[in-house]
Amino acid sequence: MRVIEILPLALFTLPTPGQGIVSPAHFATAEATVGNGNPIGALAPQMRFLQIHEDLPVGPVTLHGMSFRRNADGDALPAFSVDMSIVCSGGSTIVSAAAPSATFDDNHARLRTTVLAQQTVSFPAVPVVSAVPAPFTYSIAFDQPLQVSRRVVWDMRISGRTNSVGIVLDADDGSSTQNPLPAIAAFGRGCVASGRTVGMVTNGTAQMDWPNGRMQLAFGANEGPAGAPVVVSLGFSTGSLNGLPLPLLIPGTGSGTSGPCFAYNDMVVTFPGTCNAAGAMSTPLRTFSAGSELHGLSLYHQVFALDPSANAFGLVASDTMMRHLVAPYSPSAVGQVGATTGANAITGLANGNRGTIVEFR
Repeated sequence: MRVIEILPLALFTLPTPGQGIVSPAHFATAEATVGNGNPIGALAPQMRFLQIHEDLPVGPVTLHGMSFRRNADGDALPAFSVDMSIVCSGGSTIVSAAAPSATFDDNHARLRTTVLAQQTVSFPAVPVVSAVPAPFTYSIAFDQPLQVSRRVVWDMRISGRTNSVGIVLDADDGSSTQNPLPAIAAFGRGCVASGRTVGMVTNGTAQMDWPNGRMQLAFGANEGPAGAPVVVSLGFSTGSLNGLPLPLLIPGTGSGTSGPCFAYNDMVVTFPGTCNAAGAMSTPLRTFSAGSELHGLSLYHQVFALDPSANAFGLVASDTMMRHLVAPYSPSAVGQVGATTGANAITGLANGNRGTIVEFR
């Protein structure tokens, strides 16, 4: 009988929602399925973009603004600005988030409020991603608060922008699954092992079985020193290691042929291993429990290899690989309509159960 290794929940650092209301709600603490630029990060000089949300709290809530978050793609992004206006409505219509109308105005309730008069909104530069999901840093403050219950429609008209590259935002693509795979990203840079010309880089596999409460993970790396013993560290944070801020420079590595080597995660669990002659290693699949309480958890692994000739410390290290767990979910109660034909477009492309992740404040 296979023994399932129970990861100690007391060691987890799960993300927590901010002060706002995130929609779709399933992705309040978890990265969503895709990324796209709509609306503020797109490249179209002029566009109209509308989104319906039907998963807000029942009972009056007052919205003072909205925010977007970047997709977890790692790179630093520049500051930019967008010329826009926003009209909202909060009442019900015959149109639903699952089947929005391609005609923009048909998605609105009878009473509409201009929550943002035409103006230029500036958005800050954001650093390299160090946590997933990213914070809601692209914020828009409303001129006029809006009181809603359960449902809101926002309709943004963009007449100009300064970004020359696409700014990818976190978004839900409308799919649903009872067995989603983790989102994967890499952080940091591995240092160079003896006999190699590029840094060590992590890899791994994942097999999810959410219905039966388990997952199987393997942890590996390439470009290590041939035949070297290794230690795989598994952690749950890239913020600090025993109170020291990460990334942490490994002493004695800066002046060697390896270049500087860093520790990137908090090293909660370790596994032994060995590189083969080609400098590759991988652990067997290890089985862990997987329940809905792990939704939004990020697991990071990094590989350290003994390499006496690479630097004074005698160790080289890989980058760190993140697996971000997303529990099973149903189609989101959001929908969108978009057009790049101009800020005053009458119709656009409609997609049900799909939308950019928004935090309302």
